[in-house]
Amino acid sequence: WGLNRAVKDFCNRLCDEGFVVLAPDLFGGRCPATAHEAQQALDDMDPNAAANLVLSSAVALRSASDDPSGPISVVGFSMGASLALWAAARQPESFD
Repeated sequence: WGLNRAVKDFCNRLCDEGFVVLAPDLFGGRCPATAHEAQQALDDMDPNAAANLVLSSAVALRSASDDPSGPISVVGFSMGASLALWAAARQPESFD
């Protein structure tokens, strides 16, 4: 859960394939180790703030890109997948 080693490894694999990656830290540095801790982190998280972080991350990634007109995609795992889907549906013009 959180921006843990598995997520960072996944991001690094995408980078190795030539993608530019930005992984927003939705839990503010927390990496829950148990299901109970993960549930607490979810309970503590403001879903609107998390959704806005995903959208603002896409904006930041596009503005930092060498090719601002290039494609931007969003992926996530578990709750992050829900936020990714929400972001793509909410602002489809931000993603390809």
